[in-house]
Amino acid sequence: MKEMKKETIDESATGDARISLALKVLYRIISAYPPRHCQVIADGKDLSGKFLMMEVMNSKSIGPNLFIAPHADPGDGEFELVFIAEEKREDLAAYVQHRIDGREMNFEFPIVHAKQISLAWDGSDVHMDDELIKLKKSNQVYIHPRSGLLEFMVPKV
Repeated sequence: MKEMKKETIDESATGDARISLALKVLYRIISAYPPRHCQVIADGKDLSGKFLMMEVMNSKSIGPNLFIAPHADPGDGEFELVFIAEEKREDLAAYVQHRIDGREMNFEFPIVHAKQISLAWDGSDVHMDDELIKLKKSNQVYIHPRSGLLEFMVPKV
């Protein structure tokens, strides 16, 4: 997200053009980004390691239509933790390149389901709901589901 803010985007660009640009920026990042250590405790189990990307998901996709948690169910009370380690760099790059080329590619990322999550890393940036947030005091985050926060209004037919 920080890299996208550096890009000049034509205000008249279509949604597809913006997604294409975001995919190209992501592809550049994938090739150069060093894996970072992240302490991950999910439902009491230590899943810590070095990752290119680690996402806590409650939906199927992130950013420019990347379906990294294709079986996510926002109503099941669990999060999907998606782990992409260094050894998956080429697979992730190939997946993004296929998306750039307008082709679909099935790629299964390692996913763990959990309700109580604790994350800690040596950075201060957090990506949450398509926003970049800079933590001020701590680089440790606790995540847990809360019921009743989202209501749907369905018209009577």
